[in-house]
Amino acid sequence: MPLWTAWFDAVRALRPASRRFHTFLWMILALVGLSCRPERAGVTSLVRLFGFGNRGYRRFLHLFHSRALDLDALTACWRGCVCGSFEPVAVGERLVCLADGIKAPKEGRKMPAVKLAPSAVGE
Repeated sequence: MPLWTAWFDAVRALRPASRRFHTFLWMILALVGLSCRPERAGVTSLVRLFGFGNRGYRRFLHLFHSRALDLDALTACWRGCVCGSFEPVAVGERLVCLADGIKAPKEGRKMPAVKLAPSAVGE
C-alpha cells in the first residue's frame, strides 16, 4: 500500500493538466491500468483489466482524444514532478533523460520483405 500512496502523490501533481475533475479521474484510471496491465493491447488491455464493456472502451478513447486533457500542461506538470522528485543530470545547459527502451522481436515466423537463408528453408 505505501507504494500506491507514493504513486498517487506523484499523480496528484498532474491535476492542473485536466480542465475537469472528472477527466482527471479517468486519467488516473488510465495510469493505473498502464501501471499494472498484464498485456500490451492498448486501450483494450485497460478495458479488460477493469472489466469495462463497450462504454468503458469508448470513454478511454475519448479521454485520449479529448481537449479536456491539455497535453502541453500535462508535459509541463510531468517535467516539474520528475525534476522535483529526482536530481536532474545536466550536460552543459541540457538535461539528460534516460529511458529503458525494451526491444522485443516480432512473434511472427515470417515477415514481409525478409528472405530466409538457404540453410533455414528445409528446417
